[in-house]
Amino acid sequence: MMWRTDTYWFDVAVVMTFLMLGQLFLGRFSEYQPRSRRLLKSAVGVALLIGLCLVRWPYRVTGTGAVFRPVALTPVRALVPGTVERLLVQEGGRVTRGMPLATLRATDLLSSRAVTAADANAADRSAALAASRGDAAEERLQRIRADALRQELSLLDQEVELTTIRAPSSGVVLTPHVGEKLGTSLDEGDLLLTIGRTDTLELEFGVDQRYITRVEPGQKAHLRVDAIPQRTFVGRVSSIGLVPMDSGTTVRYPVRAYVPNPDGLLKPEGAAYARVLTQPASAMSRLVSGPVRWARLAWWKIRP
Repeated sequence: MMWRTDTYWFDVAVVMTFLMLGQLFLGRFSEYQPRSRRLLKSAVGVALLIGLCLVRWPYRVTGTGAVFRPVALTPVRALVPGTVERLLVQEGGRVTRGMPLATLRATDLLSSRAVTAADANAADRSAALAASRGDAAEERLQRIRADALRQELSLLDQEVELTTIRAPSSGVVLTPHVGEKLGTSLDEGDLLLTIGRTDTLELEFGVDQRYITRVEPGQKAHLRVDAIPQRTFVGRVSSIGLVPMDSGTTVRYPVRAYVPNPDGLLKPEGAAYARVLTQPASAMSRLVSGPVRWARLAWWKIRP
């Protein structure tokens, strides 16, 4: 069984070991010191050991390269081909689901609708003329043709409605220089702009592989930013990446946390200083964890 240096029982074992050594030491040199002095030294030693080994508080794992990102990113795309005729929003503007964002000028679509409507009206007139002549077969043929054209016209009307691009979800317009989209031609599926939420941001940062096992979803993440250094923001770890962030000498894994941002003080793509509050650890376990890790790896490398 492998001892872990961050467990309560490890701290208890350290305390018991030092107490035993202290008893041996005091027993050997007790004849040279007064009893009161020995008791005082024992009390101080016990208090120091308790403070070092049994007083535990959350272990802070520091993250590097922390960057904010908006959540619920939603691309807004053109559903029919056309040219951007009007833009009804700007960067940073708040939108609600179903709100008009832009209108397209779809000349070909409008032309097809006009031709189809004219053909449908012509079929109705032909049916009426055939009825006046008493030609039932021709009348039925023209009525069928008119109904088919009316159905096609209904589909074209639905496509014409799609020339008004609406917000698929609520959020904030994140695309910069939205006004530059005016007059551009879009095919079906082309991106017009992006909407996202900024009332909650996702913070992504890297954690050294030596400490990544201490981080778990749900733990608190404390962070500060240069713009407001006196305020500490609090988030929760949401996920831990399985693939390292980079291929440098120090391997770091991505950790993501959701940070509430109701006041809008935190900005997307902004940098931050982040720490994750992991499981409590004593001062002794913090001091010996590094040397113990090195000793275990060294022993594993040299043993047969």
